[in-house]
Amino acid sequence: MEEVLFSVIIPTVKFNKYLDEAIQSCFDSGVQATIVVWVNNCSYSGFEQSDFYKSSNVQWMCIGKNTVPMFESWNAAIANTKSEWCFLLSDDDLLIKGFLEGVDLERLNKRTLYASTINIINEDSEYLRGSIQLPKSNYESNEAIELYFKNRFHHHLSLFVFSREMFNICGGFVFTGYPNGYYLDTVFHGKLLAECDGMIVAHKPVFSRREFIQQASAGFYFSDVSEYFDIICLRLFENEKFKIQAVKRFGSITRYKKDLMQHRFYTEWYKLNNNVFNTSFKDKVSFFKNVFWGWELGGVFKIKSVFRLLFISVKSTLPEGVLLKCRRCLKSLTKW
Repeated sequence: MEEVLFSVIIPTVKFNKYLDEAIQSCFDSGVQATIVVWVNNCSYSGFEQSDFYKSSNVQWMCIGKNTVPMFESWNAAIANTKSEWCFLLSDDDLLIKGFLEGVDLERLNKRTLYASTINIINEDSEYLRGSIQLPKSNYESNEAIELYFKNRFHHHLSLFVFSREMFNICGGFVFTGYPNGYYLDTVFHGKLLAECDGMIVAHKPVFSRREFIQQASAGFYFSDVSEYFDIICLRLFENEKFKIQAVKRFGSITRYKKDLMQHRFYTEWYKLNNNVFNTSFKDKVSFFKNVFWGWELGGVFKIKSVFRLLFISVKSTLPEGVLLKCRRCLKSLTKW
């Protein structure tokens, strides 16, 4: 297959109602790229209904065998497209006009990353909110990995445009132990950031991530997840540069694992309190119980978390006038 400069690869398993929107968004964005739909299956059955199935502007590629795990499929997609630069787009998300604006991939250092800035949309493609905004547009390699350690990235499949060189250096996507692909992207991103020479961040939102009920909190978080995080940390620490940076910042793999789990705790708690993802009070109680009995978060963190979550819950029910008086009271006590 002839090599191309840049490909937007859309991995998918079966046709869904958002796929054509995702494909169309690539054309609407104005980006100069080869659009590849990568089917993780043994046939194109069902995709004939796509408006782009016979389009000469879209390459359809099939893995040619029964469905394989996500990480194997993503690796195969990148290996088969032969692009110098790659971007993986989820089959239910959208590119926005201005993607890669001002970035010349032909002249860009192959060890540089381009980070997409995103909006969150709902099932009807309506804007919900923005995501984490980074303060600068250019970062040195040490600054980029520090943002990762501070959990400043909204991890998702489509976070980075990366070169084939970087993909090979990092070893692609690897098994993380989670049955539904959790942390595949997070582990890959950690290695990319540890190996990169620098990072360019889109100056405005150029990507829309869809939020819907199927992204609910994973059920296995309601039991002891320590073994999963052992595998995640092992995979990250396989990269020597990441290992050096992480140990320098956290002291040991054990402390880094604890930090990862603490962040996951708040992420899951957010999902369980978001009506898009969860309406069950029972799930909240079950999660909290299992976290405090099984998760290796540290006693001090667990106690602080109880008070913090109680404060947030009470705060959300108080009128603004009462909150203002409380802030003034705390301010005066601090001065005293």
